[in-house]
Amino acid sequence: MQDVMETCELLRTSSTFARCHHLVDPEPYIHLCEKDICSCTYGMNCHCLTFLDYARNCAHEGVILDGWSQESSCRPRCPVGMEYKACISPCAKTCQSLNINEVCHEQCVDGCSCPGNLLGCLQGNVWQCYYIIC
Repeated sequence: MQDVMETCELLRTSSTFARCHHLVDPEPYIHLCEKDICSCTYGMNCHCLTFLDYARNCAHEGVILDGWSQESSCRPRCPVGMEYKACISPCAKTCQSLNINEVCHEQCVDGCSCPGNLLGCLQGNVWQCYYIIC
């Protein structure tokens, strides 16, 4: 039971999450985290959806919580060659959108993206990252 409390308390005690406390109250998330872990029937990461939800709400308020996934032992899964980032453009270029001139004013989102200047391309049903020379 102590481990459950310590895991969920990260939302209150971690300096990473503390950067957002003035905008998003962690208390409801702590209670939800405890409930999720106590009713968990699979694995050790039952708290991760609550932590992700808190990080997303903070991002919506303009506070990007870089490093939250490492600090909370939550590792969002990404396709091979891609990496999880707390803030990526929802309008990131892909092979499919390379020739489309779009104006994007959307707020960043969390998710998987290609590292560096690589371009994400869907080949069949698999995402791959490529270096494109224009």
